[in-house]
Amino acid sequence: IHGKSGVATSQTFAGLAIGAGASKISLTQAGGGTAGLTITGAVAPNGSIRGTVQFSTIGTTTLSGNLTSALLTNAQGNPYATFGTDNWAGTSGGVVQAVTYTNAATSFTAGVNNTVTGSFSTTSALDLSSLRFADPTGRTVTYNTNTLTARGILVASTAGASVISGSGFIRPARVNTAGPYDFNIIQNSANDLTLGLNIANASSTTTAVVKSGSGKLNLTVASGYSGGTFI
Repeated sequence: IHGKSGVATSQTFAGLAIGAGASKISLTQAGGGTAGLTITGAVAPNGSIRGTVQFSTIGTTTLSGNLTSALLTNAQGNPYATFGTDNWAGTSGGVVQAVTYTNAATSFTAGVNNTVTGSFSTTSALDLSSLRFADPTGRTVTYNTNTLTARGILVASTAGASVISGSGFIRPARVNTAGPYDFNIIQNSANDLTLGLNIANASSTTTAVVKSGSGKLNLTVASGYSGGTFI
């Protein structure tokens, strides 16, 4: 949506079905004008999912059917949407915005959006809301023994070389036995993301690895997921 100079430009859609692949919603503002997008109906990845979307940090995007969400997730309970290149997306009063994070300096915290701010080792079997690497200092997390339900990984454009490796397992969440379940890995950094641990199926269902973003993803060990790889 391209806003006109000096005036407020707005557009409303009844719903938004996100197709397979990486999608982007772009708003531009010119000459003191403003741009706004409102989606009144459902917003969700379409069909078998395999889709991510990047919302604009310019102007205002309002999802009136999703007024308050600490994190936008698909029907499988896994994050699929970002606010710009550097943040997972949530809503407040329907307005799309960056989520809030808990720093992971020495360990992960269950049930919240974790952003890695230190290098550490852990074996805790936890279910996170999401995982993000954004620190310009390259960070390495060593995860051994158990299973980390990360739900999704975002590597911000600001991130240094990021690594998570070890003898443990990492996977998306699941809300029922239907699958495969998407493990979205969005890599927007010029520095590499290296996953050196086993990407596992989601309990009794299969996992599909869905990679988007221009950054490089290195998978350095054999994994057990069997739902396919989508780029």
